[in-house]
Amino acid sequence: MVLFTADWCRRCLLMFPTLNNLDLEYKDQFKFYTVNIDKELDITTRYEVSAVPTTIVFKGGHLMTTYMGANPLRLKALVEQYK
Repeated sequence: MVLFTADWCRRCLLMFPTLNNLDLEYKDQFKFYTVNIDKELDITTRYEVSAVPTTIVFKGGHLMTTYMGANPLRLKALVEQYK
């Protein structure tokens, strides 16, 4: 799971505790990463991220789904769906 964020995004900041909790809960089942859209333009462009926060789930190197928004319950649901 990759969370695309920006330093200026307040909703993104609210997602960090959720991501940290999910990382602890699913430690050996799921990997979590963040990408700052202002610092990683190549990755942001490659995955056509146009709003933050955006979460992309990959499985086996393949893009499974993209979610735009800051709903902690939705992130947990995505983990459950793709673990």
